[in-house]
Amino acid sequence: MQILSRSRAQSAFQRLSPNLSAGLRNLSSQLLALLSADGTVSVALLHQQLFPVADTKTASAQLSNLLKGLLAAASASGLALNYEYSGSKKATAAQRTLRFLGPAPLLRAETETLDAIAPAQRIEGQRAGVLAPERIVVLLTFNDHEFKAVRQHFWSASTPPGVRQKSPSPDTSISADDLGLHGGLQVLHHHSRQGNRESQRAASDLLQAFKPAAIVAVGIAFGLDDQTQNLGDVLVSSFLVDYELSKVARGGNIDLRGGRPPAARRWVRAVEQLNQRCNSDPAVATTWPCLRLGGLLTGEKLVDDYNYREQLKGLAAQGDLVGGEMEAAGLFKALEGTHTDWLVVKAICDWADGTKGKDKERRQQDAAENAALVVKTLLDSDTLYPEFPDTPPTGDNLQEFDAAWLMQSSVLSEIDEKLHLTQGQKAKFVRLDNQTLANKVVKGQDDDSDSDVVAFDDILAWLNETNGPPLYALLGEYGMGKTTTSQRVFEHLRLAKAKGENSRPAVYFDLRKVQRLEAPKGRDGETFPNLKSAIEDCLSNGYLSDGPEAPSYGDVLNVIDQGALVIFDGLDEVISRTGEQRGLSFTANLLRALPDAKIRRAANSLAPLPKVLLSCRTQYFRSLNEQNNHLTGEHRGAQTASQYRAVVLRPFTEAQIRDYLSATLHGGNIDAVMAQISAIHNLTDLSKRPFTLKLVAQFMPEIEQMQAAKRTVTGATLYRKVALQ
Repeated sequence: MQILSRSRAQSAFQRLSPNLSAGLRNLSSQLLALLSADGTVSVALLHQQLFPVADTKTASAQLSNLLKGLLAAASASGLALNYEYSGSKKATAAQRTLRFLGPAPLLRAETETLDAIAPAQRIEGQRAGVLAPERIVVLLTFNDHEFKAVRQHFWSASTPPGVRQKSPSPDTSISADDLGLHGGLQVLHHHSRQGNRESQRAASDLLQAFKPAAIVAVGIAFGLDDQTQNLGDVLVSSFLVDYELSKVARGGNIDLRGGRPPAARRWVRAVEQLNQRCNSDPAVATTWPCLRLGGLLTGEKLVDDYNYREQLKGLAAQGDLVGGEMEAAGLFKALEGTHTDWLVVKAICDWADGTKGKDKERRQQDAAENAALVVKTLLDSDTLYPEFPDTPPTGDNLQEFDAAWLMQSSVLSEIDEKLHLTQGQKAKFVRLDNQTLANKVVKGQDDDSDSDVVAFDDILAWLNETNGPPLYALLGEYGMGKTTTSQRVFEHLRLAKAKGENSRPAVYFDLRKVQRLEAPKGRDGETFPNLKSAIEDCLSNGYLSDGPEAPSYGDVLNVIDQGALVIFDGLDEVISRTGEQRGLSFTANLLRALPDAKIRRAANSLAPLPKVLLSCRTQYFRSLNEQNNHLTGEHRGAQTASQYRAVVLRPFTEAQIRDYLSATLHGGNIDAVMAQISAIHNLTDLSKRPFTLKLVAQFMPEIEQMQAAKRTVTGATLYRKVALQ
């Protein structure tokens, strides 16, 4: 509960007034008049003004009865109200103060878009595509020391990691532990049985289940030369030599027949660069293990015989072998011909010379820890999958469609672009930096729907992720339902809280309500709205009041500090008015909500850190990202693309268009309407957007009349009809 200011206490007392007797109502009015603006009052003053003829003891008793009456009335009114004294009970009345406590103010944003939607017009199952599907790297381990070393370096939390489980086929199921984001990559961990057959089976199932960008075997290996190598040296595969693939010729001569499959070039190069940097850094070099890149012998046999080891070296006839192990060939075979990278990083724990059992546990533990350290450092370097190169905008998207004309109408800007509740609307992940893929998704050229998600459900799932990214970018073209989805999330969380469910609180800010675009001044002399002024504008112009005092910026911060979801809807509504440079500052200020909350966070706070949902029209992200990485601010060292989960809303399918028309055109011949839409230039494309589908349905009777009169009808016809209304 929060301390009530005088105006909030007044609002509370008004609610419980019907349950007060006339005498208590009179005393409570006098009490309110004595409260200071911050809601406190001296007990001595209360005694003097409310009970002037009573002595101190009697006045205390009468004040106590008044407060009990107020609490009883509050309980009868369903209002959470309490009070507290400051100062010791042994202190005099003049040394003590009274103040009232109540619930946090009603932080309920106006949701006129949602409120205006008839339930029958709710559109189910609209697809949405993933902007930046998460890049997954799976770590494979094969013995207990390897398992523990990966956990030690990748998971420091007191609670165990989450588990992802999928069934790549009807009779197969595989699980992997979710170790969170490391260097922008989602790292999963699977522990397999030992041997190449088992590693091949595991890698194949992981490939089908999670479609990882790479699978890395992490663990222990044997060295080949105890004179030039040391225990704990980390071996990195640049290629493999499978010693099981051999030919026995006359005279017992054995020839190896396998090729030398190379590991993923990008990973090998990244290891080389990392090793150079670490060895050149005095702060790191003293603890950085020795890395040896080269060929790895691999096979089913557990090698622990000096003569056999030397025989294998001779058969391989390679001077650039660095060691051997038992799982790399299976990993390669599972991923051969796919787009998934692979690498083996294993450290020397023995020499395969008959002394494997000597100090075995300690050697394996040390080797596994070195290998895990190298992989963790490599992933954290964020150099494996660099940002996609920016490509200049082609100018062939929105401006060529009638939808752009419709949305640019000054009349339509007042109507509100989001008139339909896109329940079940789906989205596709695409990295914020992957502009080529983003363009394809927006234009409907990307037909890969395997990674599609239901946007509303995906946002709720993201909120519950402990180690997921803190930012969510909800993207979409004109009229695709961004505000509807944002408001649905806000209402869902608000109602869940009201029911007492254990969910995050939420605050919603419609950035169209931001008015003070010229204040305050920044350090560079430019003017732009900061976080405080933007939120205050939204509170004043778009929030419902629970009494004589509207919610304040401080109230918002209190809710944010409870781990709230902060929704900033319509970023483009501001940056289209401020220009690019000031828009950059505005966006950076909005995103200060996260680090500022972390600074304010109490050391013993059990509340989760807040998260931010940001919606914006897709083309604004593309153009500003090319110039200044608008959302990520990477040129300033701010957010990186990996800190975002980003989706772009998908157009409606034919089935969804039919569902909406059926609900709207009661008794109409839907097949005939769909045929008319298909026959009119650009009308099919317009019908795939929630907003313009509404216009198509609204003007369909007039469109039919125009067609009957043999008049030409196009998407521009809708523009003229709306603009002239």
